[in-house]
Amino acid sequence: MENVRKATRKDKQAIVGILTQAFWNEPHINWFAGTHNNNKKQRVEALMSFVFEKRLPSGEVFITNDSQAVAVWRNDTATKFSISLTLEYLKFLWIYGYKRVMDINRYEKSVHSRYPKDKSIYYLWMLGTSNQSQGKGLGSHLMNYMLRDAAKNGIDTYLETATESNVALYEHKGFELYDQMEVVGEPNITIYFMRKGSMS
Repeated sequence: MENVRKATRKDKQAIVGILTQAFWNEPHINWFAGTHNNNKKQRVEALMSFVFEKRLPSGEVFITNDSQAVAVWRNDTATKFSISLTLEYLKFLWIYGYKRVMDINRYEKSVHSRYPKDKSIYYLWMLGTSNQSQGKGLGSHLMNYMLRDAAKNGIDTYLETATESNVALYEHKGFELYDQMEVVGEPNITIYFMRKGSMS
């Protein structure tokens, strides 16, 4: 696993920073956090912190050795609740408010209804590179590691993106577009769903 390792709790600050930078202009993240909200940075960082706490116990957060790129994956394993995750959720709820959290939950349910329930899959939740390391292929390197693992185990890989220009980038990796949806109440935000067969 050259130049890639599983993240530890010591990596949290770096990972939250990378993901905050990488998703700063993503349409659905702006919808979550509020584009014109004065505390947008706090809200985006709270989201990324929650993502980290939710997936770290399952060993699904990977970072490059130079701490410049991160990938967060999800599998079929149920979320392992802990004091850290509970406190993180309470902080998230406090910052976002009950109504927005419910909106995000409905969005998540709608997204995951488009993924298969009758088989194991690899699901790329988030992939990001720090601003100073853009264009160096680190994100691609992180993705390739798990794609090789998926191919070895005969498991299909799924992801979604809210940035249309990313579709062509993922197609170059062998993904195909199979569905899309508009975010309820936000017709200017389209989510593109992509998958890659284990043999493709």
